[in-house]
Amino acid sequence: MSTPTPYTVADYLFDRIAQTGVSDIFGVPGDFNLTFLDNILDNPALRWVGNNNELNAGYAADGYARLRGFAAMVTTFGVGELSAINATGGSYAENVPVLHIVGAPVRFSQDNHLKVHHTLADGNYRHFYEMASHVTCAQAWLTPDNAASEIDRVIRTMLIESRPGYLVLSPDVAAAHIGQPVGNICEDVSEFTARNQLAAFEEAATEFLKGKKTTIVADRLIERYHAKQATGEFIASCDLPYATLPWSIGVVDNDSPRYVGAYWASVSPERTRAAVEDAERLITIGVLFTDTATAGFTADIEEADILAVDPHSARVGHTIYGPIAMADALPALTRAVAAAQPQPQPLKQAEPAEAAESNPDEQLRQDDLWEIITTWLPTDATLVADLGTSMFGLAGKPLPKGTESMGQPVWASIGFALPASLGASLAAPERRSVLVSGDGAAQLTVQEISTMLREKNQPDHGDHQQRGLHRRTRHPRPRSSLQRHHHLPLGPRARSHGRHRRNHPGPQGTHPERVKAGARHGGGHQGQAGDGGSHHGSRRHPHHLEELRRIRGEEATAEELKLLALRDIDRHGDCQTTAGGLFIALRHIGTGETHRLELGPTPTLNRSNADTVIVCRRPPSTAYPARLFPHAPH
Repeated sequence: MSTPTPYTVADYLFDRIAQTGVSDIFGVPGDFNLTFLDNILDNPALRWVGNNNELNAGYAADGYARLRGFAAMVTTFGVGELSAINATGGSYAENVPVLHIVGAPVRFSQDNHLKVHHTLADGNYRHFYEMASHVTCAQAWLTPDNAASEIDRVIRTMLIESRPGYLVLSPDVAAAHIGQPVGNICEDVSEFTARNQLAAFEEAATEFLKGKKTTIVADRLIERYHAKQATGEFIASCDLPYATLPWSIGVVDNDSPRYVGAYWASVSPERTRAAVEDAERLITIGVLFTDTATAGFTADIEEADILAVDPHSARVGHTIYGPIAMADALPALTRAVAAAQPQPQPLKQAEPAEAAESNPDEQLRQDDLWEIITTWLPTDATLVADLGTSMFGLAGKPLPKGTESMGQPVWASIGFALPASLGASLAAPERRSVLVSGDGAAQLTVQEISTMLREKNQPDHGDHQQRGLHRRTRHPRPRSSLQRHHHLPLGPRARSHGRHRRNHPGPQGTHPERVKAGARHGGGHQGQAGDGGSHHGSRRHPHHLEELRRIRGEEATAEELKLLALRDIDRHGDCQTTAGGLFIALRHIGTGETHRLELGPTPTLNRSNADTVIVCRRPPSTAYPARLFPHAPH
């Protein structure tokens, strides 16, 4: 009779993480975390997603947590965790709960102050812990004696605060025996609302709003603190106009006649500005007035006129009531509005939209691009935009119902969006993830495209092979195509992935031996586990290629042409074909030559079977080639 496998601290940690709803762990293998990576391999509820570097892992975990409500990543000590700290700082500023688990040297080395690699060679192992304490809401250095209580404390604090946490776990502590957890950690999150403060807030809100002309403004924090539904119910319960901030369009219903658009202080449309700034009372829910959200603090709003519902408190004028959870404040506010009967702020007449004229001979500019993207987006998608041209260009644009936008308006770190879109697609495989990034931003984290390919986030894999460390059958992941809107078609580097397909690209660290092969050692450089597989040449269409040689001097596969065409086709509805199939009209920006490329029948090509990654350039005045499909076939 075999002896049962002992239950360890690492088992306890990853079981608690699984209870939060997490099914994927991000990170980079390193020599101080290899031991407990095996515990991820052995956990039937979890799988390992190996990233190319720790910064990318942190960004991917951030995108994942925004949709799942929690995420975790694993790095090694010092060299690994410092690579990730920028991402952790972003998660802290943006109120995203990402647990950072750091593999540390064994306790013997710590207790004897040994000058071990990945340290500062001074025998002090607390430097990085102190750094992390500034960008996390809870931290713990785990020992066999405190592991259970400290793991629970850190995770619970993260769930309440919606901010990152930090755990240091050495291999010997990870292997220590421990009892199994009791109950579900999500159910154990304590209630912190002070009922007397809640009652006082409701009374003050009623008096504050009585008979006043009022407007509501909602922002992204309602998502972070699980109050999106409650906010929607509150808005529906009253007859007041409402707005959002520029990067939180998707948090409320955009179709209501009471929705006045995105408020952006002095650069807002006049109707939106007047609805917010001319109101006698302003109700803000989860709102953070930063410089980027207020056009450099140009908002003309008096603090004394604001009733603010914040994550852990509420404010009426200058008086703060708390602690009050947002989820508790909103029902109280609903009752206060019903009793006070505030008047809707009168709305100015909306300016008639200018009719857009389509000229196939015009060059494509960035203003066109934002319209194309937002009108093409399907419902229930996730739009991830990088800081800069992409994010500011899309700010305030209306989104289809159920579509959410994702970005970093506060931390504002370029390069965030690409790995975050990976995390978002893994967190919600049923949603389409669409990434818009600048070419400079993309180059900071472009390595993560290889992880997208391993995770089957690409369109040229019609099969959905078993993925992950346990080779379990999982739901198909959203698929994406990498395409630059200023190139026709994909660039050669992107094309190489479609041309050389892998039979079975396993994720980094698929097997313990591979994990160890990709570990960080000595000087902090990392190896990457290889992807085995054979090359398969894609079927080519000589006619298409000949035309492209004359236009760009490069080759492309028929599949790439189809995916590129899909973007513009979808602006007109589902795939449209001629009797002979699909065609693209390409116009050379230099010579003005136009070429018609027949692609053949495409019965399965529609908006549901490909995602789009668009990489754009700046400045806005840059001219791009004419639109694809200047004459859409019918």
